[in-house]
Amino acid sequence: MRHTVVVDGKELFYTDASQQFAVDVNTDTTFRPGAPRRLFASPGWNYAHDVAADGKRFLYATPEGSNAQMPYMVVTNWQAALKK
Repeated sequence: MRHTVVVDGKELFYTDASQQFAVDVNTDTTFRPGAPRRLFASPGWNYAHDVAADGKRFLYATPEGSNAQMPYMVVTNWQAALKK
């Protein structure tokens, strides 16, 4: 399982078991990803995290004194719910 964040429509960030990656994407007519670039070691995909709008800062929420996996929810098509 991977946590993926798109910042500005031109770059996609994702985390695997222990690494944070970035991929340049082109969405002019079709989705075309570039080659993944390893950015740094991360606490792991089971920790909630987010990327700043500029793509230069990362925030990881980690439970204090616990190694338990944290569940998270992926919400798709959330913009449609705003119209209701």
